[in-house]
Amino acid sequence: MGSRIFSDKNRPVHLGPFPLERLSRGDLPDLSAVAEDPTVVFSSETPEALINAMSDYQAMMDAIRDGLINRTR
Repeated sequence: MGSRIFSDKNRPVHLGPFPLERLSRGDLPDLSAVAEDPTVVFSSETPEALINAMSDYQAMMDAIRDGLINRTR
C-alpha cells in the first residue's frame, strides 16, 4: 500500500480526505477575452436534417424536466 503522508482519522467526513483548504488561492483569470456561447437554433431548411429531430427531442426533455413533482415517498 504505501505510507500515509497525513492521517484523516479526526477529519470531518464532509471535508473529504485531502486538506484542500490549506492551498493558497491565486488570482482569478481574466475572462473578458473569452467568447460568449453561441445560441443554439433547432431549425433547418431541409426536412431530412437531424437538427429537426433534435427539436422534438429537446421539447420532450423540457416537458420531463419541467413536469410535475411526485410528492409521495
